[in-house]
Amino acid sequence: MVTVDKFTLLPHPARDEPYFWLMESRNVKFGVDAQNRWCARINDRTVFSSKVEDCTVLLPLLEIGHDPIHNFLRHTGSMHIELRFVESAFPELLLLQHALQGSSYWAERAIDWIANQPLLVAQLREDLQTIINKKMYTQSLRHRTQKMLARGA
Repeated sequence: MVTVDKFTLLPHPARDEPYFWLMESRNVKFGVDAQNRWCARINDRTVFSSKVEDCTVLLPLLEIGHDPIHNFLRHTGSMHIELRFVESAFPELLLLQHALQGSSYWAERAIDWIANQPLLVAQLREDLQTIINKKMYTQSLRHRTQKMLARGA
């Protein structure tokens, strides 16, 4: 078991038919179902993240960071044949779009996540432009976003 911030990354996914739980934090488990749909279990309720607005439950994963999450998912997929698509199924764009539409805190975490990721910057250009134009965000965040867009990462 590896702990990153408040998360426990499970080296052996917990099988709970039809789910594979990959990570946990407090009373929330994060994972995929048999169709590789990302979900979270809060107490006895399972929430799927298939649309932007459904990604609220996944926001805390942004606190782990891009590289640690992707490295963990890549490793998990290589070690467990039934989870070989877990990294590609991760709803990264939906999660980032949701974060960029939310509070300054989650927008900052999203910007941290996509720093040095030119493909994500290109895919999220419109959402990033919105950050620059909204006065509700700090000047620091708006300037950082503007610089990121100018250099393409």
